[in-house]
Amino acid sequence: NRNRDKFSVFEDASAYYAATAAFMRFRGGYVEYGNICDAGVAAVDMRGRFLFWDRDHTHHHSYDLSSYSATDQTYLLRTIFRNAVGRHGEKKGYGVVTGEPEAEIYVNYGRSTLKKNVVYLLATDGFEKYLQEQSFRKALSTMDRNQIRKTMARLKKLHKGDGEFLAEKTLVAVRPD
Repeated sequence: NRNRDKFSVFEDASAYYAATAAFMRFRGGYVEYGNICDAGVAAVDMRGRFLFWDRDHTHHHSYDLSSYSATDQTYLLRTIFRNAVGRHGEKKGYGVVTGEPEAEIYVNYGRSTLKKNVVYLLATDGFEKYLQEQSFRKALSTMDRNQIRKTMARLKKLHKGDGEFLAEKTLVAVRPD
């Protein structure tokens, strides 16, 4: 994004490239993690129950954009409100990874005691609907690729027509026993 000017977006109809992100590290009996925007971090026990699930869909502004067209709303969100920080360092929009230092205040951090037989997850929002399903979380806890794939296929069929189950998605699952 070094060569892209976020303030000329209306002239050339472009905006910064952006990404969501989640990260995790295991250190000294703890899992330390973070995320920005709607990428999430989670921990699931052997029964498929969440020990934690952190993700952020929050937009920290109170402006009514409904009078703008969908295209203009997108431009406003991706330029003016993206990584927006107020005069006193407060969040004024939403955060994404763009290379802008202002994004740092939007990163959520956490720390949890490392537990045995727990699957730790990094996931983009395309997996959110799957993760809401206990059958999927339970399949994940087995770390059996075939069982996970079968469960995903069953959920896609069960929720046929729901684009959320077909969306672009990335998931990393680790059981550090």
